[in-house]
Amino acid sequence: MKELSNMVLVGLILLMSMSCRSNISQIGSANTLENSQAVARPAVDIKRLWEEECKKLDPIKHTKNYPGRKLDVLVKLLKEAPSAQFDAELERVRTEPNDYYHLPEYDQILLQALFSIYASRRDRHMLVYLLSAKCPRFIATSPVELEVASIEVKEPFLILFESYDTATEGEQRFLVDVLRNSLKDLSQMYPNDAEFVEKGRAWYTENAPRRAINPYYHPAGRAEQRDLFVQSK
Repeated sequence: MKELSNMVLVGLILLMSMSCRSNISQIGSANTLENSQAVARPAVDIKRLWEEECKKLDPIKHTKNYPGRKLDVLVKLLKEAPSAQFDAELERVRTEPNDYYHLPEYDQILLQALFSIYASRRDRHMLVYLLSAKCPRFIATSPVELEVASIEVKEPFLILFESYDTATEGEQRFLVDVLRNSLKDLSQMYPNDAEFVEKGRAWYTENAPRRAINPYYHPAGRAEQRDLFVQSK
């Protein structure tokens, strides 16, 4: 009888163990399916949600806050998206054949949002990865060169030069135009792009400690808006 009781006990233990493994397996399968479905969500979902949220901004559509609010909406959506979907949107817009000016509005603001996210993280590597492939001209209403120069990392403006170094030919032309707008005096002195980039990099490295960022800067500006870097007070 004792042996029979032991056999029954062992059998019950085996059944309980198999049941637990089955439940764990089911939970694991459910989680895998859920994660798979989250990753598989089409990127267009972000665009659709962004468009729906932007419709709610109609009351401020003709105010100076409108571009920034649209950008904020997309930044929030990207931060909430699964990492695989975030990465997919990054790679999709990086490989778009059209230049920034010929991208649809969503893609232009997507580039601005990606820049904003990486800038807030102070992620120099990903900023170069983004800008070397597709650089936004403005972040909301602020010139990209002003935004780059304001990132809280060592010698932030060199990010534009580092992006130029690894950019494709077409994107190099875009970036050198941004740099020429930023350094107007040097641009006039050195019409050759390669020489200008070399001199501009050296000028910034040498002078950055004695220069301040001009908050009023605009690439098409004059007088107090003309220069990105001004003498420190």
